[in-house]
Amino acid sequence: MHHLRRIAGVLVLAGLIPACGTGTSTPTLSVTAFIPGAVVNPIDGLVPLECQIFIGFSSPLNPATVSTTNFIINPSGLPALSTTSVIYVPALNEVIITPPILAAGTTYVVTVLPGVTDTSGDAFAGFQQGFATTAGANADTTGTIFGGISGAAGNGAGSIQVSWAAGASNATGPYTYDVYISTVPGGEDLTFPYGGAGTPFQDPLLTATVSGLASGQSYWFIVRAHSSRGNQDRNTVEAGPIVAP
Repeated sequence: MHHLRRIAGVLVLAGLIPACGTGTSTPTLSVTAFIPGAVVNPIDGLVPLECQIFIGFSSPLNPATVSTTNFIINPSGLPALSTTSVIYVPALNEVIITPPILAAGTTYVVTVLPGVTDTSGDAFAGFQQGFATTAGANADTTGTIFGGISGAAGNGAGSIQVSWAAGASNATGPYTYDVYISTVPGGEDLTFPYGGAGTPFQDPLLTATVSGLASGQSYWFIVRAHSSRGNQDRNTVEAGPIVAP
């Protein structure tokens, strides 16, 4: 089972809200990872305003229970955001919540209701966790504008070169580009880019050579742009399958 590999403890207000659930049966489905914002703000370590929330689970979910009814995000003490989208990534046993651009300096609460089940119908006690967004001069309400990956091709034994067009200019400086890899379509771990978050694929360098790949193996790629204040675009444009030479 593929698990999220990046720990974002510095972002999470641990213990802000206790886990919920009132069922009498012993829960056998659990949350294994909670990552609000794949790209950490380099200045204050808080969650940027343009982000996604990644929630990993201990076993494959019943897709029918993955919905905005069971996955909720709201500012603390206020009604839930109404434009949140929720998708399930089976290859990772992961749910991705995509909110609108968040408010600066605000505590948000993510709630997963006990209505979520796995493919075996196992019980789930529910889950709640909070996080805080960046504020002041670090806050950026300008969304990133980027078209995603534009090409990928073999580039020597065990290497594939991926390319993209520059994102639109941004007030906080040139974008950094993150390359994500998978051996199955739609399986990219969007919290764990090639080389680590913030790899220096900056404008005007609009290519990256991904090396150390298995010759003859097929790969899929997604490229995302993020600003110096941590905002990251949420495109899902994928190139693949590309067979490593």
